[in-house]
Amino acid sequence: MCALATLVLFLLLFLASCGSAGDVSKVSQDMDQKFRDMISIDDLNESLELVLPEGTQVSIDDIITLLLFNRSNKQIAFERDHGVRAFVPTDGGEWRELPNRMRYLGNGEILEPETGTFSNYVTLIGLQPEFPPIEPPVILRIFVSGQVLDKGQPTAELAGAYIDLEIPPEGE
Repeated sequence: MCALATLVLFLLLFLASCGSAGDVSKVSQDMDQKFRDMISIDDLNESLELVLPEGTQVSIDDIITLLLFNRSNKQIAFERDHGVRAFVPTDGGEWRELPNRMRYLGNGEILEPETGTFSNYVTLIGLQPEFPPIEPPVILRIFVSGQVLDKGQPTAELAGAYIDLEIPPEGE
């Protein structure tokens, strides 16, 4: 029982230290619309929220760790990698997907609705994008997607979320 109380206290302190994604888009409306058209998920940044924990610094060689929250009243199922993908805007006004060097284990997970004290509605996700030769600062868009469940059964409905991170030049 003591271990459970310690875990709950740790999680509450950790979540309290997290920042909000706020305005998650750091690109033009045109680029944002191109991304939405490319992804083709209607439920984008509504049921799910990606958050970079407050105080976290990100650089071009880092493993990036984010919090993923289920803000809906539905269960959402994820593959073991949470459908995580990373993109950068190109000079030509398109999105370029970056390879992810991270390897994932397990069978995936289900995030429960954000209800109740001990609901499994938040998880950590990680990725390590492989950047092309590029000079920071650069905008990195991280995207995740999962399948909405109805009474535990998969539906055709998908939910997704993204967050834009600004990767600063080294030393900043």
